[in-house]
Amino acid sequence: MGDGGREAARLRIAYFGPLPPRVGAVAEYGERLLAELVRRAEVGVFVEGELPSCRSITERCRVYDLAQVHYRNALFEYDVVLHSVPGEPVGGSWRAALVEWPGVVVIHEAELEKLFAREPDLRRPIRETALALVVHSPALAERLRTESPGMPVFLFEPPGDRFDTLAAALLDVCRDALDRSARWLELLFETACAEIPGFIPGEREAPWRAEVDELARLVDRGRRG
Repeated sequence: MGDGGREAARLRIAYFGPLPPRVGAVAEYGERLLAELVRRAEVGVFVEGELPSCRSITERCRVYDLAQVHYRNALFEYDVVLHSVPGEPVGGSWRAALVEWPGVVVIHEAELEKLFAREPDLRRPIRETALALVVHSPALAERLRTESPGMPVFLFEPPGDRFDTLAAALLDVCRDALDRSARWLELLFETACAEIPGFIPGEREAPWRAEVDELARLVDRGRRG
C-alpha cells in the first residue's frame, strides 16, 4: 500500500496525561509513547498548566491548552481518547474529560483502591464506562477481569525501551475501541427493544434497522471528516 493509503487509515487520537516539564515516570512515559505514536497516528495533546517542553511533541502533535480551549470543542475531531492516569490526584479539565468522555484508559499503578479511596468519583469512568483498560500489572489485570468481566482489559509488560512495540499495541487497542464504540447506537436500540414480543437481537429486518444504519453512516462520516 502506498503512503496515501496509510495516511487515509491513520487514527486520530486525543491524548490526556502528564508530559514534561512535569516531572515523574508517567510524564516521561507519555513523552516516549507519543514520540512513537505520532509515527502511526494523528495525535492531539491536551495539556493543562505548562505546555509540553519536548519538541518531539510540540512539532509533531497538535497541542491544546485547556486554559484557552474547552476539550468539548475539540474532541469531536478525534476518533479515540487516550487517558493516561497518573497515581497522583487528577484535577481540572483532565478529570472532567475522564469522567465525561469515555476512552482507552492507561493505568500505571499496580493498585487502584488507593486512587478510588481518594477520588471515589473516578471509579465509574475507569471501571464501568471506559472503552478499554490498559495495565502493566498482571495482578491488577487478573483482578479487573474477574471483577469487571464486561470491560476489555489489556495487559502489556512495562515497555522499558520498547515504546515502539507499546505504541503499536496501543494503536490496536484504540482501533478495537473505535469499532466497539461505533456500534453503541445499534446496541442501545437493541437493548431498548429487547422486551418487545417476538424481538430477535441482530435481526436485519427490524423496522428501525434502516434508520440506525443511516445514523451510523452519518456519525462515521462526521468522525472521519
